Parts: sequence; structure tokens; C-alpha cells
Amino acid sequence: MSFVTNKIIILTLTIHLSNHKTMKKTLFLFLLISSNFLFAQIPVLNSYPSSTKIIYLDFDGEVVNDFWWFNGQTINSQSPGLSTAEIREVFDIVAEDFSPFNINVTTDEARYNAAAFRSKMRVIITPTSYWMLGQNNAASFQSFNSIMNNGTPCFVFTDRLSGDANSIGQECSKAVGITMGLNTQILYDGNCNVISNPNMGAGQWAPIMGTPQNKLQTTWYNGKTYSCNASEDNISVMRNTANITMRPKTGLVNHTLSSSAQLSAVLQPEQIDTIILTVPAHSQVNINGVSGGNTDLRIRLNNIVYEDPATLDAIINTILTAGTYTLEVFGKAEYGNTGQYTLSITSTPAVILASDDNAINVRNNMVYWNIRMPEFRSVNIQRSFDGIHFSDYFHSDRATGNFQYSPNGRTYFRNKVVKLSGQVNYSQIVMMNVQNAPYRIYDLSGRLISINKMPSVKGVYIIYQNGTSEYLIYQ
Repeated sequence: MSFVTNKIIILTLTIHLSNHKTMKKTLFLFLLISSNFLFAQIPVLNSYPSSTKIIYLDFDGEVVNDFWWFNGQTINSQSPGLSTAEIREVFDIVAEDFSPFNINVTTDEARYNAAAFRSKMRVIITPTSYWMLGQNNAASFQSFNSIMNNGTPCFVFTDRLSGDANSIGQECSKAVGITMGLNTQILYDGNCNVISNPNMGAGQWAPIMGTPQNKLQTTWYNGKTYSCNASEDNISVMRNTANITMRPKTGLVNHTLSSSAQLSAVLQPEQIDTIILTVPAHSQVNINGVSGGNTDLRIRLNNIVYEDPATLDAIINTILTAGTYTLEVFGKAEYGNTGQYTLSITSTPAVILASDDNAINVRNNMVYWNIRMPEFRSVNIQRSFDGIHFSDYFHSDRATGNFQYSPNGRTYFRNKVVKLSGQVNYSQIVMMNVQNAPYRIYDLSGRLISINKMPSVKGVYIIYQNGTSEYLIYQ
């Protein structure tokens, strides 16, 4: 049997004592309550309000009398004294970790109280750890859905985590994971010798049930636990032991691009979210996919996959002509790449210069440009293999020039010219459709410089290809 109460209730109990004793005890408890209110007010936060399954993050301190903890003796758990921003950081971490599941992470005690037993867990976040030695949390294994769970909470000890919000959030997820039947992840070598216990992960990744503090990416994991021969599929165990389901998958989204849009969703295991994007006019389009912290995000546009190796995000900056495009959002093909993401889409009209102001053409495997506007900052020849998505290929600060290019199949080019004012302008698109043919590069003395490879030093050369030769100004 668990009895959890807050300090306001304890204060009201003192009125039954004598006046002298009431005054003393009331004053003592009033100071205890006031110390909690010196800290930030607890914001009301919910990650998935429609769910009846609850993880309650308790930041305001509790008095606990529970058979399973401290031999049933009273535990006066103090408030951790976190700021509003720190509370929000802890909440965001736990909400991200449990976002694939049909469960609501909340700071609202009323939602916890309204939920049925065997469908909720209270996480008491406190610096009061004297009664549990040597651990960052205290959690009863498989208690979330246990018939013995009559309100038994779990604890996270902030004093042993230096009050760091990131570490506290990660430890909350670990504690709840234990109540849902998860074991600590351990890393072994090929001979079953322990390398790290808990599993510290690799690089900027670590398993949630390992040592996830302050990592770029943390995920649920399918790996070794208490034995080299014991593997644990975290997601399957939680679903079966805690009797929780996955959130419904995101359906097809249709969006007509006017100026900007922001979409938020949750990726499930092996899920691909599809967005049909309608572009009404030639536009500069920026697509910014931001991971919630558990998903290494990917975005596919026109069969090209975009990712940012330095982060978990995916970014596209491109020019799209008027038409309909398919965006696909998904996580890296690894276990546990599930979680929340936000997709921001912005666009601005793309200015196309008249051909007599910004000319580009192709001839005999050469790309030529000629800028006639009076002032400009830079010229970027952009290349595309589909005529839609372009990326910078050749840069120059000269008004005229050329370079050699030998494609195998169709290749599209255009000029991106930046004026001194910062305005970006684009030329018309030209197509080169020449089968790849061998070529040789000579210097002006006739010395062979390279075969089928552009010279490493810029200058004037002679290119010999398809039985003809011409000058190559490589700049």
C-alpha cells in the first residue's frame, strides 16, 4: 500500500493539536512549504493529452509511506528546486523518449490522480536520497502494470546528478523503463567480457537504459543486458510488460506552398511520413527538419536523400519550379530511430533574369556563361541531374567564362548570380546530353597534363576530345 501526500495536507492535520504545539508545527511546516514556493511554479505540460496511460513527473516534493520503499518508513522527499526552464528540459527529454507510445507524459497531478491503477507511474524528482544508497534512481521492476502497484512511485535523485536537467531527464526515462520491465544495457566484447556497465554507447549515441547523459542521440535499444547471452528488445518489452500500445502513424499530408508551413509528427519504427508538396510558382524553397533528439532524421526529395552528418537534423535548400513534389521523412535505418520531429518549410519567389542579362549555354562538352548586369558579387554555376534540384558546382567572380564537363546522360545547368545588394538571380536552365567520351588535357607547349581528369592548377589549356581540340580556360 502506498500513501503519497503533499505538504499542504500535512499542514491541515496540525490543526488538531494543542494551540502551542499547533503554532510550532504549523510554523515549521509553513517554512518547509515556503521553501518549495521559492522555486519556479510548475508549468502544466502534457505530451499526449488524449492518452489514458500516464507518466507523472512530480517536481513539488512528496511525503511517501510505501511498503516497498525504506521498509515502509516515511520519506519526506523535498522539491528539487529546478527553474521553469530546467523543468521544461526534463519534460522534453522524457516526452521525446516515450513519444512513439500511446502514453501521456505530464506535470499535471490531476491527470495522474484520474488515471486507473496499473496504467500510471509517478516519478518523484527529489534531492532526498539518504534512504537509498549508491543509486541515481529507485524504481520497482515491472511495477507499472503490476497488480501489486497501488500507487507505488519511482524516484530520481537530483543531488546525485548534480542538479543537471539533461541528466535528470534521462534518469527519469530510465526509472520508468525499469518499472516497465527493462534491464540495464551492458556492453560486452566478443569473449563476453564486460566493456562498460552501463553501456556508454559510441560517439554521440547511447542507449536510454545505458549511460545516455548529455549525448546527441539517445534511443531505446535491442542489446545485451545482465548476461552476454541475454538480449532485450526495449520496445517490445515495454509494450508487453506495461501493456502500452504505439501511437497511430501519421497519415498522408497534402500541403500547398504559399510562404511558410510548420508540421510536427512522431516517427514510428520503420515509418516513412509522406508529404505532397504543391509549389505554385518558381521558388527558392528551404526545408528544415529538426529531430526531437531520438531520431537521426532523413528527408527524401526527388529520390535524393538529405541529412546533416553533424546533427540529427535534415536540411534542404533548393529551387523548385512550379509543380507537385513528394517529400518523404524517415529515420536512419537502425533500431530505436523513433521519435518526434518538426518540419519547417519556407519559400520565396526565385527571380529569373532575362537571357540577355545572364546567359548560359553548353557546347561541345563546355559550359559557358556571360553576365551583362553592371554589378554583381559572385557567379555560381549550378548542376542538376533531374532539372529540378540544383546544387552549386562551379564558382567564379568573373562576368564571363567556361569550363569543361563530360556527363554520362542528361545534366542540367543554370547560373546563380548574387548582386551587390544580396539579391539572388537565376538564369534559364540549359541541358547537356552528351555521352561520356575520353579526353586529354594538354598545356600550351603540347605537354600532356591529364587524361579524363581536369587539371589541378587553373589556367589556359588545350582539350582534345572526339577528334577535335579547342582551348580550355579553366578558372
